[in-house]
Amino acid sequence: MRSNINREWVNRIDAESLEFVDRSFIKDEFVEKEADVIYRARLEDTDIYFYVLIEPQSTADKSMPRRLFEYMSLVWKRHMEEKADELFPPIIPIVLYNGRSGWNIPPQIFKGFDIFKDDMFNYILVDVNRLDDERLKSRLDLLSIILYLEKLRRNAEEFIVKLREVSEYVCKLPQVQLKVFCSWLLRIVKPQVREEMKSRIDKLLEKVEAEGVEDVGEFIFNVQQLIQEYYKEAEEKGKEKGYEEGIQRKEEEIVRRLIQKGFDDNFIAEATGVEIERIKKIREGYTKYS
Repeated sequence: MRSNINREWVNRIDAESLEFVDRSFIKDEFVEKEADVIYRARLEDTDIYFYVLIEPQSTADKSMPRRLFEYMSLVWKRHMEEKADELFPPIIPIVLYNGRSGWNIPPQIFKGFDIFKDDMFNYILVDVNRLDDERLKSRLDLLSIILYLEKLRRNAEEFIVKLREVSEYVCKLPQVQLKVFCSWLLRIVKPQVREEMKSRIDKLLEKVEAEGVEDVGEFIFNVQQLIQEYYKEAEEKGKEKGYEEGIQRKEEEIVRRLIQKGFDDNFIAEATGVEIERIKKIREGYTKYS
C-alpha cells in the first residue's frame, strides 16, 4: 500500500496492528469464484478493513462495483451482529487485476459520488419541531401537510384542529398521494386507541389501500371521531380514578387521626368502614415516620 496507493492516511496506519480476518462469513457461492482476503488494521482509534480482491479474469468486469459493494455489505453485517452499538468501520476495497486488456471500469461504486460524497455516508437531520408552521402550510404538498400534522400528533385536541385546517388541501391531492396520506393518518392514530378500536382502523386501512378514498371529508371526520371517542373515554376514566383516589386519601387521613387519638384497629374499622388490613398498613406507616 505504501508503495502503490497514494493516500495521506496510508502512512498513518499502524503496521503492527495488521491482521488477517477470517472470511468464512462471505457467502458460500462466492468462495469458489473469488480469490480474496480481508485484513484489519488500526488507524489511531479506528479499525479499518481492507477487502483485497484478486481479479482472475482476462478482461475488465463491469459488474465489479456492484460485487464489491455486496462483499462490503457482508463485512458490515458481521460487524453489526458483533457490535450493534458501534458505527460501521471503514472498508477499503482493493482490486488486484492482471488481465491483458486495460482496466476501463470507473473506480466509483456509486453513481454521482463526486456530487454527493459529503452526504452519502452521513445522514441529514431535519428536526420537525423546528420547522415553521406557516411555511409548511404555504407549500400545501403531501410531505408538508404530513410534517405540519406530525408536530402535533401527541396533542389530540390540537391535532384535530390542525387536521380540519388542512382537510381542504388534502382533498386536492392526487388519488395516489391521497392514499399515502390516509394510510399514514390511520397508522399514527392506531397505537393511541384502545384495543377494540384498532380493528375499526384496520378495516379502514384495508379499504383505503384497496379502493382509495372517495369522500375525503367523511374519511377525516371518521378519524376525528375515533380520536375524540378515545380521549373522551380516557378523560372520563381519569376523572373517575381521581375521584376514587381522593376518597382514599380522605379515608387515610381520618384513620391516621383516630390512630393519633389512641383508638385500636377494630374500633377504627367499625367506625370508618375501612378494611382492617388497610388500617394496619396505615398504622405501620404512621408508626414508622412519626
